[in-house]
Amino acid sequence: MNILEEKYEIRRAHSAEIDEIRAFIDAHWRHDHILARDRAFFEYEMVVDGQVNFVIARERAGGAIHAIHGFILTCKDCERPDIWGVMWKALPGAPALLGHETTRKIMEITNARAMYSVGDNPKTSVPILKILRKYKDVSRMKHYYCLAAQDEYRLAVVRHYEPLPEADPKSAVQVKLLCDYGELERSLDLSVLKQSCPHKDLWYLRHRYFEHPRYDYEIYGLSADRGGSVAALLIARKQEYQGARALRLVDYLGEQSCFGGLTPFLREKLREFEYLDFYCHGFEERYLTQAGMVELTADDSNIIPNYFAPYEARNIDIWVGAPETGATFFKADGDQDRPN
Repeated sequence: MNILEEKYEIRRAHSAEIDEIRAFIDAHWRHDHILARDRAFFEYEMVVDGQVNFVIARERAGGAIHAIHGFILTCKDCERPDIWGVMWKALPGAPALLGHETTRKIMEITNARAMYSVGDNPKTSVPILKILRKYKDVSRMKHYYCLAAQDEYRLAVVRHYEPLPEADPKSAVQVKLLCDYGELERSLDLSVLKQSCPHKDLWYLRHRYFEHPRYDYEIYGLSADRGGSVAALLIARKQEYQGARALRLVDYLGEQSCFGGLTPFLREKLREFEYLDFYCHGFEERYLTQAGMVELTADDSNIIPNYFAPYEARNIDIWVGAPETGATFFKADGDQDRPN
């Protein structure tokens, strides 16, 4: 037993401790956070088959929780699953390596192949990922968008407009809305899922997108020819605010080249939405530009908002971390695309 284990009981939380974790989140992470105020949503996101996906560090002497660290599975029945770390918090004054010990415990109890991180604070968490976790890839996700041609924008702040390019009909992909999980399961070649890193399985797709209690997601199957097998999945969510709408592209699995043939799909969607946007990391830039997406760079004068509850007219960076190079990240990964 090391010094930290002498002082703390560091283990997976029990169901009876959920409300105590929620109180910790409210007091020490963010007041009125959805996981603190909504137990049902907490159980949807952080409990799988009765097991709570939080490790806690409870002080042996006083009994108080001094640290928490949550995790989200990307696959359920894998021998060595990939996981996202979420809500990594130790109280001020706690031993310096207590948070690190909760990470070690998560890896031990899950037998995870790798832990990935999304939504890190570049001033605090990012240095820890580089030094303590020795992550090889700590980066800011790129943010791409395309705009509808209209006189007034109510969500985005548009100071310059770039139209979608004319599409080559030969490069267009077939796009089919998969209306339910059964249709997804019937349409999808499982080899598509094997291309993703972190690895996402069918259980993850069903739980994350079809069973979500608050958000309605649209899952599109992409294929090179009509009637062909699905080579990629694109997941989107409508964002409405004060009568205006945007379409957020929040996840992508499978053959990246299919994205390059999405120009007709994007053009059709811009008849309904003010803009489409896509946060991503590890995605081939040539396919994004081929489709007509524009990167929101640091010197871009346009504002493509990320926060809607409450709405904030500002550009937001999302940082990610991976123990190896070659991982891909998207807006809905980890706990990022979550209601407030």
